[in-house]
Order: sequence, then C-alpha cells, then structure tokens
Amino acid sequence: MNNKVEGILLDFDGVISKVSVENTVDFVYNYINKIAAPMSYNFIKEYMKTVLCFPPKPSVELLFNSLGINTHLDDFYECLKKIDEDIKLIEIEKGFYEFLDFCEKNQI
Repeated sequence: MNNKVEGILLDFDGVISKVSVENTVDFVYNYINKIAAPMSYNFIKEYMKTVLCFPPKPSVELLFNSLGINTHLDDFYECLKKIDEDIKLIEIEKGFYEFLDFCEKNQI
C-alpha cells in the first residue's frame, strides 16, 4: 500500500483567497439593496455561508424569487461575472505560496 499523497484538492473561495468571499457578499448585498427593500448585511452574509455548499444558481434564484426580484437575474449574473474577473479584487493568502513550495518539494 502506497501512503504517499498524490494530490490535494483545495477550495479557492475562503481558503486560497479569503477576501473573495467578502467581495461576493459585498457585491450581493449592494446589488440587492439597490433594487429591493433594504436587507441587512448580516442576513446576506449568513445566507451565503449557508448555501455556499450548494450549486450557486438555485441558491441565488431562491433568494431572488423570495424577494420578488427574479427579473434581475440575468443582469445580476452579468455584473457578478465582471466582479469575478477583476483580478485587482483577488488577494491570495501569503501562506498559500509557502504551501505550494512544500507540495513541489514533496512531489505532491
């Protein structure tokens, strides 16, 4: 039996880049509050933490349907894509590069 680790699966959002989750929560909060009755930041943050383990599309659609703003879904996804593609908003955790070096040195 070979006990050598062959590879590692890592989650980007919240692990490699902790700020990416904050960026998304900020975006969703601002987007919804721009077009719907004001919602608390904490509600959006907790909702997103709860649904992050599920596919994003049904989770977003559930929230938008419950708020009666589902006609804005296409625009929401277009705006979110722009946020996701903005590399200036992404910060990689410093320790991640050390981790990559470790993996490379140990042929993982």
